[in-house]
Amino acid sequence: MSESFDPVGKEMNSSTAANEAWLRFAAEQGVRVSPEAFVDRSLGEFICNPSVRQLWDSVLNRVRSTNKPITFSVRCDSPECRRFMEIDVSPQDDGQLLFANRLIREEPRTVPSALDPYSCRTEDIVVVCSVCSKIRTGEETWMEAEGAVSTLGLMDRDVQPVLSHGLCRSCLAQFEVEMT
Repeated sequence: MSESFDPVGKEMNSSTAANEAWLRFAAEQGVRVSPEAFVDRSLGEFICNPSVRQLWDSVLNRVRSTNKPITFSVRCDSPECRRFMEIDVSPQDDGQLLFANRLIREEPRTVPSALDPYSCRTEDIVVVCSVCSKIRTGEETWMEAEGAVSTLGLMDRDVQPVLSHGLCRSCLAQFEVEMT
């Protein structure tokens, strides 16, 4: 399955349009947004983690400076499903960028309570890699969600920690390779 997302504007990496594919994808993630709410907003407004925002800025700047597309693999999971995807970012003749994504495969999974977006949260923070969706279980250790839930004892808690996003070393290294 290949879907194209409408162009991203040249100025301040703001969006110029949100097509039906983007709206459908957002809705599948539980995000209800009108095209008007998306247009003319910086992409950074939709990315909470500063390191992930910086990574995306680097990707967009690289595509613009080289005038060459970049394709990279990502995980775009929902609590019920693992999604393995590729994203293409391509320069357009008018200076805008076109995003296209391809779903490589989906794997259904049981929703661990730690990943339930509607559960109550403590002020503790658990970091999830924004690319591969592994969870940090130690300073240098990242695991798939099911293993991390067990390792971190998340099932033993009455209230779950806040989920935040970052980048594991493996995904950061892969991006560095793809950006050179």
